[in-house]
Amino acid sequence: MHETEPPHGLATLLPFSNTGSDCFLLESIFERDVWMHMCFPVSDQNEAAVCTAMIAGAQEALTGYPTTIDEDLVQLRSGACAPGSRQEAAVRVSDGCGRVVCCG
Repeated sequence: MHETEPPHGLATLLPFSNTGSDCFLLESIFERDVWMHMCFPVSDQNEAAVCTAMIAGAQEALTGYPTTIDEDLVQLRSGACAPGSRQEAAVRVSDGCGRVVCCG
């Protein structure tokens, strides 16, 4: 390394160059000093980007369900599923998962 380079440049590069078992060296420092700091948005744009990413992820997860929450409820209320049947249990589980993803 050239002697005129600032030491903080090296300090920035070294952690990002850790791989494999070397990564554990940063775990306690990260957990103690950085983790709580990283839980707060750094700007309005940062917070908006996180919210957008979370919404996109939830919408993507919902596309994996073969029915919508409303369709599940119609099926349950119409008696299309025999009480206590595997179909009723599956519809209830699917409905519950969809509600968690959709509505929190």
